[in-house]
Amino acid sequence: MKLELLDEKHLTTLIDFELENRLYFESLIASRGDGFYRRPVILAHIRDLVSDYDAGEKLSCLVFQDDEVIARANIKDINDETSTAEVGYRVAEAAAGKGVASFALAGLIRLAKTQLGLKSLTAWVMNNNPASARVLEKQGFVEQVTMQNHYCLNGRYLACTQYKLNLNN
Repeated sequence: MKLELLDEKHLTTLIDFELENRLYFESLIASRGDGFYRRPVILAHIRDLVSDYDAGEKLSCLVFQDDEVIARANIKDINDETSTAEVGYRVAEAAAGKGVASFALAGLIRLAKTQLGLKSLTAWVMNNNPASARVLEKQGFVEQVTMQNHYCLNGRYLACTQYKLNLNN
């Protein structure tokens, strides 16, 4: 596996990843909507994320196995004043349970420390995704707060828990 910074050259592989996993992702989080899954829209999405990276606001990556995207991973809401940010990831259904999320998160932690000089990271997990919570805990994230009925997915209200990792720079 390898972690790469998102770039326009990834357009086709990103489209494939998003389309192949759309139903799986939509079972866990809100749909991006039909309009997202068009080449020009995803290209604009990539360009926006690259622009955010250039502005120091976000770092968006892809995890590859061979030449196939098997996960997305990002650091967002980078705050230079507090040296904090939020991490997130989404793993292809076929790659779930195979250490991909752990690999992606370890890479994000490394980038947060070495490239961004951050002091802490947070992550939010909905209660319909206990596997993601386990990944965070294995990497040293500690549960902070749970907000009941925080997110509505397909008419069902879910709790959302924040996790935090203090980085030793």
